Amino acid sequence: VVLPLHHVGGFAIHARGFLSGSEVVSITGKWDAAEFAARCSAHSISLTSLVPTQLFDLVSLNLPSPPSLRAVIIGGGALAPDLRERALALGWPVFASYGMTEAASQIATQSLDAMEVLPLWQVTTDENNILTIRGEALAKGYASRAANGAWSWQPIDSLAGLITRDRVRLWRHGTRSYIEFLGRDASFVKILGELVNVDALQRRCPARAVVVPLPDERRETRLVLAVEKSADAAASMLEAINNGAAPFEKVDAVIEIDAIPRTNIGKVDMARLKTLLQQR
Repeated sequence: VVLPLHHVGGFAIHARGFLSGSEVVSITGKWDAAEFAARCSAHSISLTSLVPTQLFDLVSLNLPSPPSLRAVIIGGGALAPDLRERALALGWPVFASYGMTEAASQIATQSLDAMEVLPLWQVTTDENNILTIRGEALAKGYASRAANGAWSWQPIDSLAGLITRDRVRLWRHGTRSYIEFLGRDASFVKILGELVNVDALQRRCPARAVVVPLPDERRETRLVLAVEKSADAAASMLEAINNGAAPFEKVDAVIEIDAIPRTNIGKVDMARLKTLLQQR
């Protein structure tokens, strides 16, 4: 365990360990990629969960996978194809996953080249490809605390299911269902009247660059590339992202910043990043 226990990705490891009777080894404190790899080897760790940023750190240090590892489940964000290929070349057995807190961790996990929906879930989409999930592991509702300290309860209708904020593509092969994550609904923006998937553009970026949609009076939205100053040449990144993109999808500016703001589990803090860029 190298993920915070107050996030479902870390807590679920303890749950799986309990159910399987497996020993669980925890690493607390600041994330250290080299220490993580060494501890995995020392304890013959077979399974772990990481976020893409942590995998990027392992690959950047050119660390080979400990031979005991059977699977590394990657969650908390999209796994870029080039990062996956670099990790596989170093022997890391990485598998992308799709999940959320309300689902008590995973909804679908990569088998080979696709993510198969786990048998406990019933999944459907609407005309906009927004995903709805139903199943016994679905949360019963949300407990919220107001500023005055009072608690309230908002139930989730188990029959109606949870309407997520995610757009996906679903398909079936025989009795199995598969899912392709297209992006958060909030990641789809209108530019010159066209719907643009920012997450798809982001998958072309290295870990130290982020495509950010900002409001624009004429175009509705404009796309800029936030790049850490320590990253590779920004011009080559911009060329790689815009190569083959439709005119309305192209990123039109690069802004260098000291560091991409992130949450405590390594996700990009988009609200803080937008504020930072707008100040610039």
